Amino acid sequence: LMMHHEEDRKKKIEEEIPDLLLTASSLPGNSSLPRIVEYMGKSGSGPLCHEFRIAQREMLAGMPTEEALLRIAKRNRSDALSRAIGLIAAALHSGADMSRAFRETAEDSMRTHALLRERAAAGAMQKYTLILAGGCLVPFILGKLASMVEGFSLSGISDIGIGAGEAQRLQLIAASSLANIIYIAEFALIASAFIALQEGREKKFVIYALALLPCGLAVYFFSRGL
Repeated sequence: LMMHHEEDRKKKIEEEIPDLLLTASSLPGNSSLPRIVEYMGKSGSGPLCHEFRIAQREMLAGMPTEEALLRIAKRNRSDALSRAIGLIAAALHSGADMSRAFRETAEDSMRTHALLRERAAAGAMQKYTLILAGGCLVPFILGKLASMVEGFSLSGISDIGIGAGEAQRLQLIAASSLANIIYIAEFALIASAFIALQEGREKKFVIYALALLPCGLAVYFFSRGL
């Protein structure tokens, strides 16, 4: 739950970056950075505005402006926010026009956000394909194949000395059934690990595995009994 809250907060911060910076770029060109930080902190109630209010308090307490800004990036593990803060800090250090720096940073943030959305869409497609395959399609197909093989009768062939006997056939069916179960379990675990790594949240591997593995086995035994 805590991890989900942090991810949700980070997403909201990244969504606020372009609008907040564009708003700051519309301020008069002679506005000082502390004044801009104060304005950004008061311009909304979102998590990013809250971070700028913290930075303002730190600056009032005597902390250098650049350090207060960099601390925003350190408190929030967001690549997009770190990039935006880094560009602002670089502009501050070089003495560039802050209004232009905010506008360029906002445009850069929008481009980055668009690329991240495209990557997320492609990742979501892969994620749901693996979930569907590991939890439903592969177990269902293996179950139907196992059911068909169990229904074959080779007694006529074995009577004339060709093929395996009934006892051997049952052993082969049992071995193939065990192999199917192992394969489904491996597929579910590998898919869970891949999805968790793709999302950058390795701890969710256990959650995905606990969902995919029982679901896959249930579908397998259900389709095998049809």
